[in-house]
Amino acid sequence: TQFELQSNTSDDLISVDDAVATYGFSRSTIFRLFKAGLARYRRPGDRKTYVSRSQLEEMTTFRQV
Repeated sequence: TQFELQSNTSDDLISVDDAVATYGFSRSTIFRLFKAGLARYRRPGDRKTYVSRSQLEEMTTFRQV
């Protein structure tokens, strides 16, 4: 199921590949987050999947605590 992002600005979107490199999540972890409904995503039609940068930052902050 595809969710609508809370923030529709392109500044908040990051590709899954960039999220892996930036935040240290594995691709499989990110897709598990999508499946569990814990992260929202968007596929605008270019076959890439984008995730909310702000949600990943919140999860990264939570993991460090």
